[in-house]
Amino acid sequence: MICVEVRVEADALEDAIENGVERLATFLGERLGTDVRGSGGALVLELPDGQAGARRRLRQLLKKFLYREGLSEEFRVISDGGGGFIVKRRKPKP
Repeated sequence: MICVEVRVEADALEDAIENGVERLATFLGERLGTDVRGSGGALVLELPDGQAGARRRLRQLLKKFLYREGLSEEFRVISDGGGGFIVKRRKPKP
């Protein structure tokens, strides 16, 4: 089976919760059953390329993590344009 590496930039979480990136890596590893490598504020996951909806499932899990940590009003998940995701702080509402 061919796997594709997906990068998740989550360094913004470190400001909001203690050990945010490590907690996210543990959460994703348990849910996806895959190896999650981290360096700095970035995570690298290997997802099966042939599995339909693997990236969609990853995005859903990132949003679920934010919701469970009470951060869904403060952060959002966006695509980086190259197949990865960025967990980014929302702009304040006027």
